[in-house]
Amino acid sequence: MNTEQMELKLARSPKLRPLNRRRNLSRASWWFTQMRNAVNESREWHGSPAEGSGDRSEAVGSPKH
Repeated sequence: MNTEQMELKLARSPKLRPLNRRRNLSRASWWFTQMRNAVNESREWHGSPAEGSGDRSEAVGSPKH
């Protein structure tokens, strides 16, 4: 029985690594540009009224008294 740690070396192609990195950076840049545009083009959201300020009996899922 072998009691020593074994080492596994995986073959790597140095040519593919920089290409993938550039592609990933390009995709990330595109994604963050899209997200910035979505935020910049969004409208102000006023949300629901504060709790206790008005009749909310018609809200979806609210029990009717």
